[in-house]
Formats: sequence, C-alpha cells, structure tokens
Amino acid sequence: MKNVICLTYHDFFDKRIKNSDSGFLTNSSSLYKIDIQKFDHQLYLLDKHNLLIKNSIDLNADLENKVILTFDDGGSSAYHLCIKILEKYNTKGIFFITASYLNKEGFLTSKELIEISERGHIIGNHSFSHPRNIASLNFNQMKEEWVKCNDILYSVIKKKVNLASIPGGYYSKLVEESAIASGIEYLFTSEPVKKIKKNNDLLLIGRFPIMYKSHESFPLRLFISSYKRFIVYFLWEIKKILKKLPFDLYFKIRAIINIFRIK
Repeated sequence: MKNVICLTYHDFFDKRIKNSDSGFLTNSSSLYKIDIQKFDHQLYLLDKHNLLIKNSIDLNADLENKVILTFDDGGSSAYHLCIKILEKYNTKGIFFITASYLNKEGFLTSKELIEISERGHIIGNHSFSHPRNIASLNFNQMKEEWVKCNDILYSVIKKKVNLASIPGGYYSKLVEESAIASGIEYLFTSEPVKKIKKNNDLLLIGRFPIMYKSHESFPLRLFISSYKRFIVYFLWEIKKILKKLPFDLYFKIRAIINIFRIK
C-alpha cells in the first residue's frame, strides 16, 4: 500500500432528532459535525463507484483504489448514528478513541465500544486526554498519552491497539517517536496527502477532513480530482503556519479559512 485516500470524520447529528449532541461541544468541533443524512449520501456515492472497503479492513492490503473511513474522538454518535450507515453499505471504519472521555456524557460507553469492535470495526488510539497541542508536550508526557489510552482500550475490548491518530493534527517528529515507543505501528495524521510514508517500523498515513459544509459529493471528488486534493493541501499548509500563533488567534483565523474551504 503506497497511496490511499483516507477520510477523517468526527461526530454526527440527526436534524430530525432534538438533543442529539455528541462528542466535544465547542465552536471548533462544530465545524466537523456532519448531518447523518449527508453522510449516508456520501457513502452512497462512494459505494456506487466501488470505492468502499467491504467486510473488513486490512491495512496491509492494496487499498489504492479504495477509501478508508476514519472517525476521531469517540463521540456517542459513532454508535447511535454512524454504525448503522456503515453497515447499510457493508463497510467498516476505524474509530479513534480519546480514552479519558469513555463513559462520559456525549461519548461512547464501554459497552458500546465493545459492540463496535465486535462488529468488525477497528478501534484506535486518539490519546488519553486529547491535549490541546500534543506536540508541545515533552517526550514522556506524549508517551504517557499514548500508553494510557492503549491500556484502557485493551482493558475494554481485549484486543491489541497498534494504530493511532494525532489529536488536533499537531504532528512533530517527537510525536512520531513517542508513538513508536508506545507500540504504535500506524499513525494517522491530518496532512491531506495520498502517499504513505514509512519511517522505521511506523507507517504515516495522511487524511482528508470532511466538514460540516462539505458537499455530499466532496469525498468522491477528493478521490477522482487531483485539483481538489491540491486545494485541500494548500489550505492545510497555510494552517500549519498559523498553528505557530497563539491558540486564540489561530482558531479565529482558522474559522475564516474554513469559510473558503473547498466543498
């Protein structure tokens, strides 16, 4: 597997149902909450073009002509809304869980996580506490985030967890090294690229974000259009520069950039 289109989703809502809050409830997180009916149609279009992975995910297989679906944070909508749509199209996802929020309001319960795992979906590490900027921590703190999350997930699903996604997309070489030291073999980033990088025993897999305003055809167009992927990558490079600014200023500017994000 050298190239792959990997999509990042977060939480879902059903506008037909009141009080369907899920996951983190911040202005920033709201940019990534998707109407479940829109998600359904996105998968319909991907399935129509035979791009969905069927039955089970094998990261060692050739997935160059498929789309990998990943879901960050571990909000309750993963179980109550998302799983039903995935199974409607006989496809599987990778769910990255922030372990300290397990069993808290708006997030998955241990029982729900076990069921998601038993249904054939992959459970991954999204850090223990979802630090605001994991790259600002020292090596031991980073490693503790990965190890504590892995330990909790293993205690729940009784399966080894060897893949992770970086909270907030704050990648650094030290983040990578701490993941390797924690037993992570697949590290999913927020860099929107197809090419998979191999560093030592670690595979770095980039992902394309799906947002609240993303059109129903956007995931499909990401797969077929290099121009669309270039625009997403260009905006990501701008955000990488802005991430060096103070947090409050960064989030304000990021909100403006997201207005112009290609749909």
